[in-house]
Amino acid sequence: MGWRENYLVQSVGLDVMFSFQNSDLSPLIPPTLASAGIAVIFWQFSEERWFDHPFIYSMFLSVLSLMITFRMNMAYERFWEGRTSISLMSAKWGDAILQAVVFDDHYTIPAQSREASE
Repeated sequence: MGWRENYLVQSVGLDVMFSFQNSDLSPLIPPTLASAGIAVIFWQFSEERWFDHPFIYSMFLSVLSLMITFRMNMAYERFWEGRTSISLMSAKWGDAILQAVVFDDHYTIPAQSREASE
């Protein structure tokens, strides 16, 4: 059993998906938990119920929608940059193969010419 079969049987890829080692999310976990804790404490012990007003949710959703929109726009641009690079690479490979075929075909001596020259 190779490493690939062993890897697939043991973890089914979940350990890689939820791994925080060398991840961009690992430095964000402590501030996120601290902010969530402060929000829960503030919500529990505050006499004014700020979280009952819809303004907070609309503000949060506005910021969240802008963040998702910009993030999706960046992902879309990266996708098209990669797609353009792949298209350019395939065109260059096609040109190189075409030149190699033409170069090889140009210098092939027909059988009749070889017999006549001998």
